[in-house]
Amino acid sequence: MTDEITNPIEDIGYHSFYLESFFNEKRLTNATCFCYKKNEEYYLVTNYHILSGREPNPDMNGLYQPIDKTNGAIPNKIRVWIYGWEYPLENGLVRTGMGYFFDIPILNQHEEPLYKFKQFHDNGFYDVAILPLKNIDFLSPQPDSFSFGKNRPVPANRSLGGLAYSYNLRPTDDVFILGYPFGQLKPHSYLPIWKRGSVATSLKYSPYFLVDTATRSGMSGSPVYAISSNEINQLLIAKQVIPNEKPYKAKFIGIYSGRIVSPEERTSDGFFKVAGHDIDTHAQLGKVWKKEIIEKIIDDILL
Repeated sequence: MTDEITNPIEDIGYHSFYLESFFNEKRLTNATCFCYKKNEEYYLVTNYHILSGREPNPDMNGLYQPIDKTNGAIPNKIRVWIYGWEYPLENGLVRTGMGYFFDIPILNQHEEPLYKFKQFHDNGFYDVAILPLKNIDFLSPQPDSFSFGKNRPVPANRSLGGLAYSYNLRPTDDVFILGYPFGQLKPHSYLPIWKRGSVATSLKYSPYFLVDTATRSGMSGSPVYAISSNEINQLLIAKQVIPNEKPYKAKFIGIYSGRIVSPEERTSDGFFKVAGHDIDTHAQLGKVWKKEIIEKIIDDILL
């Protein structure tokens, strides 16, 4: 029996991980994260508001309000559910099974962040947080035989089969957001949901752009891709990797940080109000921070 041939587009699903934030053992919220690779080092990437537990922009009094309006709890660890890490064996790389999780500290013993972030020019923060994984002591690897160093996560900025394409996005172009809406939709062994959006603003003058898409809580921190299936890929055809199937090219373009809402629209647990604010009739616009912001923060880490 021969191994099943899979289309390379399926591999992008392994780039996105389900994340929960905690204060000690109290679960605070759910979100999405992914790994990014630069100079042979790995970094866990999600939103600043997820790891800090605070709004990335100040209120009228210049304060960064906690997202947890009831207790003001700030997370001190995260739990990342993994599917698709590559585990080296003598006969090559294999993928892990479903549902392994790692508890990862995000504050040190002095309650200082282990993750890195960067301030924006208007006194807010880029809604991007990056946790270097090189020297992190995982709190509870599952199973015990798995620990970072033996495994290698699939980085979101890896090209699709080495076939990344150079294409400049423009308004009306489609993008795809890979995340976990409501933290409940985890079919196919913890693989993410693909949500389509269209570019709704110019990409020229800002570190982020808006997308027209109907996303929900839990997708913050998702990797975002531009996907092309229009050009015939001669390499795939020549190698007969996916005979009789549509060839794809993909480009990682940034990180999704949620819908455009005011802090007053959030409930005490960080989710959005329905009563008094019909979220279905609001302009369904989400924010995508560009890949260059991730690079900028990592460059600061490396200095």
